[in-house]
Amino acid sequence: MDNTLTLVRNFCFFDFVERDMEKAVSLLSEDIHWFGTSDREDVCNIEAARAYIADEIRTMPAPYKMAVTEESQVPTGPDSGVAFLRITLENEGIAFPFRVTAVSRVEKGTLKLCSMHFSVSDSNQQQSEYFPLTKGREKIAHAKMDLIVSTMAGGLLGGYMKPGCPFYFVNDRLLEYLGYSGKAAYITDIDGLLINGIHPNDRKRVETEVASQLAAGAQFAFDYQMRRQDGTYIWIHNIGRKTTDENGETIIISVCYDVTKEHDKQAQLDNIINALPGGVALYRLVNGERHVIYQSRGVGLLSGRTPEEYIELTADSAENAIFSEDVARVAAAIRQAADSDRVVSLDYRIPHISGGYIWINGSFKKAGSDHGDPIIHAVFSEMPQMRELLRDITEDSGVAVVVCDNKTHELLYLNQEVFSILNKADRNYEGRLCHEYLLGSSAPCPFCKNFDDGTTLREELYIPQLNRYYITQGRVLNWAGREAHIEYLTDITPIKLAQQRFSEMLQNVTSGIVVFRLDPRDGSYEIEYMNNSFCQLFEASEPALRKLCMRDPTYGVHPDDVEKMRNLTARATGGCAHTAETLRFLFPGDRTKWVRIEFGSVPRPDGTVSTYGTYYDVTTQIQQEHQLRDVIHNVPGGVCLYRWDGKKLHPVIVSEQFSKLLGETTGLGSKELNLHHVHPDDLPGLQKAVMKALNGSHKMEYTYRSFSKSQKEYLWIRLEGISVPQPDGTQLVYASYSNVTNEHQLQLELRTSQQALDVATEEAGLRFWTFDPLRDCAHQGKLSVQNLGLPEFMDHYPQSLLERDIILPPLSRRF
Repeated sequence: MDNTLTLVRNFCFFDFVERDMEKAVSLLSEDIHWFGTSDREDVCNIEAARAYIADEIRTMPAPYKMAVTEESQVPTGPDSGVAFLRITLENEGIAFPFRVTAVSRVEKGTLKLCSMHFSVSDSNQQQSEYFPLTKGREKIAHAKMDLIVSTMAGGLLGGYMKPGCPFYFVNDRLLEYLGYSGKAAYITDIDGLLINGIHPNDRKRVETEVASQLAAGAQFAFDYQMRRQDGTYIWIHNIGRKTTDENGETIIISVCYDVTKEHDKQAQLDNIINALPGGVALYRLVNGERHVIYQSRGVGLLSGRTPEEYIELTADSAENAIFSEDVARVAAAIRQAADSDRVVSLDYRIPHISGGYIWINGSFKKAGSDHGDPIIHAVFSEMPQMRELLRDITEDSGVAVVVCDNKTHELLYLNQEVFSILNKADRNYEGRLCHEYLLGSSAPCPFCKNFDDGTTLREELYIPQLNRYYITQGRVLNWAGREAHIEYLTDITPIKLAQQRFSEMLQNVTSGIVVFRLDPRDGSYEIEYMNNSFCQLFEASEPALRKLCMRDPTYGVHPDDVEKMRNLTARATGGCAHTAETLRFLFPGDRTKWVRIEFGSVPRPDGTVSTYGTYYDVTTQIQQEHQLRDVIHNVPGGVCLYRWDGKKLHPVIVSEQFSKLLGETTGLGSKELNLHHVHPDDLPGLQKAVMKALNGSHKMEYTYRSFSKSQKEYLWIRLEGISVPQPDGTQLVYASYSNVTNEHQLQLELRTSQQALDVATEEAGLRFWTFDPLRDCAHQGKLSVQNLGLPEFMDHYPQSLLERDIILPPLSRRF
């Protein structure tokens, strides 16, 4: 169990060192009594003790240093005792000796302090103190004051508040500043009036400053020039107060500091500042109005004015020096600077003395405060012609330009296009957050990024609040000393909507369309687009087809056509502008589809290739083509298709029957027409008939001899054809061939018989003719030709004979 001495020592430690009320109270009995060091410190129960200790700690929360200098205890029974303690407490540099007497007893099985008495030897403890600090503090204050007066850097000067300020007091330090050996010499030199020690140019200003500042408060401070004994002047910074002397008269006591070096430096600094382009200024912001503390000559020169002309311009209001349309923007920027520690920069216009306006840049930053009024430091610079030109370009470029702080999202610049997009009349954006001003959002936009220095990002952006699409390109740059993010936005909404309509159209076209991105360097590829018709053609969903095509580019291709598919892909990857192939694809149920694939490739700047593929289901066409070929190849004589490119005829289809007719086993070839089989005597006529058809008549008919390798003799071939012009300028020639060798032989035999008959009738003196009812023509014998003047062949027979009056000459015309 703790003894009385331990309890009282712990109580003092918890109270004065740890400043822990609960720990201290935990050592006290419910009916604790103690006497303190003043009449108001008596405690008679545990609640009073709790309140006392709490108020004591609140009054002086800083912990004490405690040293125990003497201690003892006397037991008064088996469960009680009396303890005596001497301690020294130190706080705020003052040490106090205390005496403590404490009595303990057992309460609910625990030894508690039931009575205490605190006493000090100092009788000057104040009524409001818990401990006698005042006297110690006064001693320290006097010691400090003596030390300050003896060591202060400035001189002391006093005078009566009367005209001319009669002399009252001066200390040795100020006399040293002014070069005087004693007080008497100084008083004589100024004729007993302090005003005579001030530079003549400053006297009126000093009187005005003292009167105005003391009217507003108890203290004044300003700089002026004070005369030295040798007639030179030094700059003095004067800090003074109004008080009374021992007789109750009003006096002024001032502390004077020699600030000549600082003024010389300031003059040099002013010369440097005034030599710089632009200007600087210090303003005191009082109820939103700017009051000039300092401004360089360059502030007025920006608008072509002297300092005096600029002061006259702004005498009524500082807003006179700002172009009317920009007044609100500048005011907002200055307010933003006053409410933060950031630099607020903006470009705005000021009226020039010659008329019109010029663009300048103003940067504002809070430099401190004076009696609660913000002090604003401003730097003004003329906008270079190149920057002004760039501004004019951006204003009319049709591209929206947004500049904001890269970290805080504070807007720094918006061009005209931004206001046009937003249809905003409110142009006061300086200092406002980008997302709040532009989109009315309380948080940064999801698409907003913090750019790293030097990074340029270009991407497509959709802004839901505007329902518009933009191409954005942004980067980080230095904007008037701030890390800024500049963003260029080009409205692509019409293009995007057109692309969407085009995409919808592509989704509805019957041919399959797929866009690949191929990398020739490693053969990798990805599918960028796939339309519905492609999925329908290959009878699968888009996700499934993407997965299958990415896994195997020859997916579904007939085994016999796999190599063709690989070659097709290789040509597209290799940069071939256009390549095509017709391949077979296998489907469930042993079905096969013929698919015409055409690839168009376009190189990309990054070295990859965009390949646009179209897929046509040509199964029906292929089947019809095969059927047509079967028909063509079985037509007797032969049917051929040629293409005329303007110079040569190229065989497209040569029927098997025509090849057999000529005795060819492999056809006439597939690249160029070969006429070596035509009889030399008939070749010119054949070529003439063909060229006549190609040059406009379109129809061709000709009978010629062609050598048959199988029969080892010339056959008579009847050619009948037609040429059909094509959109690309070529012509397709459709030709059919008939073997008329037998007919030609019969015609020769008939002609021989006819000649024999002509000779016989001529010798007999008979007129003779033959009639061909199929052709409606007649062949006249030699005597008929000679005696009757008839042609050897007569068409439209016998009508033509009647028309010649050979039969019933006049009578036939009477009726």
